[in-house]
Amino acid sequence: NLSYMQKVKKWAPLIMAAFTILLCASCQDWGETDPPSGNQVYPKLEKIVTYSFEEEIDPAIIQLYAYSDGNTPTLVNDEERKSSVLHLNGGYAHIDNPLNSVKAQNGVSLTFWMKQVVQTGENSEQDLDGALFSFQNENGTQKFFFTANGWLSYDGIDGKYEDNNPSGYKTGLLTAGEWHYVAMTIRDNGYVIYVDGQKKIDKEVTGFDFSKIVQFMASVPSLYLGYGSGSETKEWMLDDLTIYRNQITDSQIKVPGTGGEEEENNYILSLIHI
Repeated sequence: NLSYMQKVKKWAPLIMAAFTILLCASCQDWGETDPPSGNQVYPKLEKIVTYSFEEEIDPAIIQLYAYSDGNTPTLVNDEERKSSVLHLNGGYAHIDNPLNSVKAQNGVSLTFWMKQVVQTGENSEQDLDGALFSFQNENGTQKFFFTANGWLSYDGIDGKYEDNNPSGYKTGLLTAGEWHYVAMTIRDNGYVIYVDGQKKIDKEVTGFDFSKIVQFMASVPSLYLGYGSGSETKEWMLDDLTIYRNQITDSQIKVPGTGGEEEENNYILSLIHI
């Protein structure tokens, strides 16, 4: 009996050590193949900023410029909107890209009110070429812009993409002379555009990796209003521009005042650092 107990005491530490090694290895395998649910990150919609144009423009936030023989943008009171709006007539604005403060997970979204002034004279055609907004790198050699035709154009070091070029066809997406509420998302697999609460374009793109555009929009330093397509943007007005990270929902798509998300009258609603 004494000999047996001596053997047990001799081998017990070695058995426990082997069991501990096996148990740890198994735990590591479980962690690698099936991560705990608490570690998973799900895309979360975040409102980053709203430009309501209700207060005097701070040049530290928005810089205003004029095209050659044009005018710098101004704030005007619009009777139909019953608020102050940004009037762009031969000029444009630059903003430090607010998306630089966050990480886009599966999309970038914008909502805004806009109205193109009806053109008169010899060239009275609706402006479908001028950019409503653009995201650009430091020297403008890489950019993404959007026009009233729904023309999306991306030109980056990792590829090029465009859709709805007005030289090919006119979509009728946004009619001139009327205020429209636009809600749009650039997502990892394409884009969707709503006008006045109605879905107008919902395109899933298979021939180009749209996550490149999403990350481009979320990382470049500059956001321009009324500039970026290579053509001077003609007279238009802008109100309540709101920028989100990730994909908006029905609350943001519905026209404010009709069950959609109401905008607060702060010049900058929020700036969230994540």
